[in-house]
Amino acid sequence: MSTPESRYTPDRRLERAYEEANLLDDSGLEALCPSYIELAESDVRYRDETSIGMGSLKEVSKCWDCRARRWVAMARLREDRGAEFYDLFVNEAWVSSSLNHPNIINIYDVGVDGVGRPYFTMDLKGETTLGDVIRERGMSGRRELLGIFLRICDAVSYAHDHGFLHLDLKPGNIQADRFGEVLVCDWGLAKKIAEPESADDGLPFPGQKESVGNITLHGEIKGTLGYMAPEQIVPAGRKDVRTDVFALGCVLHEILTGVPPFTGTSQEELLAKTARGTFPPPHLRHPQRMVPESLSAVVLKACTADPEQRYDSVAELASEVSKYLGGHATVAEEPGFFRASALFLRRHKLPASIFFGAIAVVIVVSGLFLQRISVERLVTESERGRARELEDEAGRLAARVDESAARIESHLAETAQSREELAAKLAKSANSLKNLGVFSAPAKSIPEARGLAKVALSLDPTNQEASFETFVLSCIQLDFRSALEAGVPKKHEFAGDLKLARKFRHFDFSGSRRPSPEQLAGFFRKARTVHPGRDPLMERILSYDHAVRKSSAGIEPVMGLVEYMNGGGERVIGRYDPDHRALFLWSDRPLVLALQEGAGSGDCVLKYAPVLELTLDLRYRFNLSSLNALPVRRLDLRKCENLVFPNRIELRDLEEVRILPGQINPALLRSRIDCRRRFEIVVEE
Repeated sequence: MSTPESRYTPDRRLERAYEEANLLDDSGLEALCPSYIELAESDVRYRDETSIGMGSLKEVSKCWDCRARRWVAMARLREDRGAEFYDLFVNEAWVSSSLNHPNIINIYDVGVDGVGRPYFTMDLKGETTLGDVIRERGMSGRRELLGIFLRICDAVSYAHDHGFLHLDLKPGNIQADRFGEVLVCDWGLAKKIAEPESADDGLPFPGQKESVGNITLHGEIKGTLGYMAPEQIVPAGRKDVRTDVFALGCVLHEILTGVPPFTGTSQEELLAKTARGTFPPPHLRHPQRMVPESLSAVVLKACTADPEQRYDSVAELASEVSKYLGGHATVAEEPGFFRASALFLRRHKLPASIFFGAIAVVIVVSGLFLQRISVERLVTESERGRARELEDEAGRLAARVDESAARIESHLAETAQSREELAAKLAKSANSLKNLGVFSAPAKSIPEARGLAKVALSLDPTNQEASFETFVLSCIQLDFRSALEAGVPKKHEFAGDLKLARKFRHFDFSGSRRPSPEQLAGFFRKARTVHPGRDPLMERILSYDHAVRKSSAGIEPVMGLVEYMNGGGERVIGRYDPDHRALFLWSDRPLVLALQEGAGSGDCVLKYAPVLELTLDLRYRFNLSSLNALPVRRLDLRKCENLVFPNRIELRDLEEVRILPGQINPALLRSRIDCRRRFEIVVEE
């Protein structure tokens, strides 16, 4: 029982300090918080304006933002432009500000000045555009330029996903400075994808396009000749994402050759060439630039006059360039056996060199053994002596290496900040290697990425990104014991995967020791009840297992993944005939067989199983694009009640498709399937 002396007595000092702060006069408040007083008394937002350029629609100035305390670029509508230009100006600002992407220019403020004229402020950037970088680096910087191109594609694809077309893509509208920053600018001609066409969007007429750094000052021309798609010069021509695909193809042409695909001495000549929409293959037209034929084919497909023949999306175009950079064949070039083999050997130079070198060594050694068996003993004795000398030399070198390692370790201990920076770069590289190779070359990329993450942790054990990469790469390999040792930061967005790792902590597999097909199938089925909704991780696990497993795992693991993706075995039923490699699938809900590229591979997950014949029995709408990359030969769709086919797909080995009368247009079906041979469409009850 407490005594009166031990009762709690509140401390009133904080209360008195608060009361004193509220009783401060202006001079006291200014002394306490001068920055706040300066901001509160500032009645001018922008000052020290200096004009940096003027075009036919707007003028751009450099000015100081007094509130944010930074230099910005301010665009104002020209004084001689009337109210009919107000919406065009304001809409450009609104479109740019609505797109929040690291490769799209930032808009900070949009408003109306004291005299009723609209303005907006944006990033104040340098004057280096992609066109400048192309002219400066040429062929020597091709891979770097292609990397920039992929970032441009990512920004434009983001804009498309948010409902906007750019319609004026060209090197001059892309900021690319020496620090690696890439920004897609000038959204003045942008329009909503669903917005109806009007006659005003059609044939351009003489005007001007001026640039101030990365900012294009609009004239009255609706696009830029040399980069415009043919449909942009047709009154009320239909424009969609493939219009921007065409312009990006022109940009890729300039990256590869140094010039746009359409050139001429007059506007009329450029109009005529744009209307035709054809030009020679870049690798033939510019042989001195040594343009790869695979990328030449990509440019031609992107810039086809008929929009239906172009890539269906910017992401698809970017995927082709990524395939080239990764040493893979592009879809556009339609590679034959020898081309694919050459690329395979180029991607695997070291293993191929070892293999062929080993064969050569075996042949030579065998010949020498047969021809010179009598002198082999003398050679052996000589080699033994040489081996002893090499062993002594190796010992001396090892001592030097240990000494150098000690010096390096001492240096690294003195430069902790450098270790942290290197660890961050290695963790980022591990993430990039994982994402680039998890579906194309997982057997090589996943262990290498895991090694990078481990090195990053050895340099900086506190690096959370390296810890997470080690965790998720271990999960992909089904090595949950190591994954738990790596851990995941509690606030990480994928911290929920810890629950899955704990449930399967007894799984400690590797590339050489894999679970049985039954174990893997059971894992997918159990994982759905433990941690549903992680479809991308599950496909990565199956992709890696498929790549490293020495023999086929059969249909069971794939069906386990299909059940995981579709709500369990009660929602999707599969029957498999191993003699004919025939699979029958039934589902009472919309069937998911592929994950969107980016989240997953974009291909049908059934490709990981030996399926040559596929029969579908579906009551709900089914997107045939979900079958992309499936090596199926016979496809029976007669029991599918609602088929949609929005995109082209690749079924290279297809021989026969069975459909019902009136179920789907056979001509449309044939036109949307890429196949190495002409397949048969059987229409029957």
